[in-house]
Amino acid sequence: MGVTSFLVNSATHRIPVGLTIILHFPYPTIVAVVMILFFHQKFTVFKHVAIVCSSGGMMLITNMDGNRAISATGILLALASSLTYSFYMIANDKGKINELPLLVKLAYFGLGSSLLFGLSSAFQARFVCRGRSRRVLCC
Repeated sequence: MGVTSFLVNSATHRIPVGLTIILHFPYPTIVAVVMILFFHQKFTVFKHVAIVCSSGGMMLITNMDGNRAISATGILLALASSLTYSFYMIANDKGKINELPLLVKLAYFGLGSSLLFGLSSAFQARFVCRGRSRRVLCC
């Protein structure tokens, strides 16, 4: 979950927020395809129509007019966030992590997210310590 948030935040620094969110939301389609291919869920007409509509809608919405350059890195980060969230959803449904109590899962995800964002901030020299009267850059 923390990796997904990190990727979405990183993508929004490179491409518009609306485009980032649109590129993040094919995760239900990815989950459906992975569940059909690897977990042998039934491929129904409803799922087929939903996948086609989702993919077609995303292509129509993200059709760029060419007036502005869009960062390929930002697009890749947004799509990677969709993949990581898809695998998070699948792991919660089919993986061993599903057996853990909810509070334990939340603690692990919260700790992992805190470490990821803290280390990222430290390496990017954006970590700010608050002093008494002024803010001091620690790194």
